[in-house]
Amino acid sequence: MIRPRCAPRSRLTHPPQITLVPGYGLMAARAAVLEIDPNGPEDDSHPCIHDGYTGKYTYGEEVYQAQGNQAQYDQCMATVLTALNRDEKCGAPQPQCSFQGAWRGSRIPDVFYVSSYFWDRAADAGILDDDKDTHAVVSPRHFKDVAEDACDLDVKSVQSKFSRIQKEHSPYFCLDLTYAHTLLTGGFNIPEEQEITLVKKVKYHGDYVEVAWYVLLLLQEKTGLGGSRGPSVSLSPSRVDRSLTRAPRSPSSHTPGRSAPASTCCRDVT
Repeated sequence: MIRPRCAPRSRLTHPPQITLVPGYGLMAARAAVLEIDPNGPEDDSHPCIHDGYTGKYTYGEEVYQAQGNQAQYDQCMATVLTALNRDEKCGAPQPQCSFQGAWRGSRIPDVFYVSSYFWDRAADAGILDDDKDTHAVVSPRHFKDVAEDACDLDVKSVQSKFSRIQKEHSPYFCLDLTYAHTLLTGGFNIPEEQEITLVKKVKYHGDYVEVAWYVLLLLQEKTGLGGSRGPSVSLSPSRVDRSLTRAPRSPSSHTPGRSAPASTCCRDVT
């Protein structure tokens, strides 16, 4: 496997353009994928769940069947694509739409920063050389390569081969990795070999903070959300007003004649 390299710290000197996608965090994505039954009513197994596991997945007040037989990357990817609803119109030419009716922009940006569960699963999968770093450069291909390998394993083998993953996440490892890869390539249309920067922490007013809080603090400064300006703001990512973090659904706010932002930070709000 090609090992990722560390990203230059100077790349995060200035705040990036931020694209927040509510409802497409990892926990919500699991529910959306499990809700789709590609095998039909006669077969309770799901192509994204590892063999050897039968259980329930709870998200909010909903409970979903999670049963594995033989997880398969290709079938899981097709199910994820269905959950992303890529064909929904966004008010612009369809190539400019990403997924669920969100407008991607008139061109693919040159630089991407991704955070949250992308970092967590990359660390679990061994994609990162040293997860103590604050950021590292990889490509969507890294997630695909590990997903194809992991999906072939039963749940016990997942726990054995990927010892870092928490036990409660191991039945969904194929789903999580496949979703991460498919969201990047099928959702945001990022080319397979495009460099993306995984970000764990960024520098904010002289201190390194988790990306979740960095996003909240930027929202606070731009909108007055939460009151005071300092890092003591007592909000959590799950409580951000979704009306402030909704991905653009039409190109109406984009200035004609100007290209899309060169940098995009993708952060989930579940």
